[in-house]
Amino acid sequence: MTDATIEDYIRGWAGTYLDDEAKVDAVTDEALRCLSMDAGRPLTTPMKQALEDVLEGEKKTVEATVQHALGEVFEDRFAEIMAPTCAPRIARRLPEEFGPEDEIPELFQGVARSAVWQGAGEGHFDHARELYEEGKLAERID
Repeated sequence: MTDATIEDYIRGWAGTYLDDEAKVDAVTDEALRCLSMDAGRPLTTPMKQALEDVLEGEKKTVEATVQHALGEVFEDRFAEIMAPTCAPRIARRLPEEFGPEDEIPELFQGVARSAVWQGAGEGHFDHARELYEEGKLAERID
């Protein structure tokens, strides 16, 4: 075990991707919030490995993440049609460094999935769903 804390590790990780200190701070704060971790907790070897898995796991684009999450709630064709439209909105819930076509680490994939699930639960897709069921959604998007 070292004297490093969980916050130190996440800040160092964010610093490898970002060169702006304010952005590093924002991503660090968001990561700590998403992970519900105590920033000052000492970093152990098992904790470091777990953080590496979460922060550096398989990356996917925001759009692919949104499509997958939509597919968990709705059928695949609806998810395929809606993902390009929804991805920019979902990307706005992520740190500003990430756009709809950017690959994001697993940590932020969880944020994107939660935003899709929340939107579905709050009825944000109801109108689009009605159009889809009437066969009109693909026509409007094309």
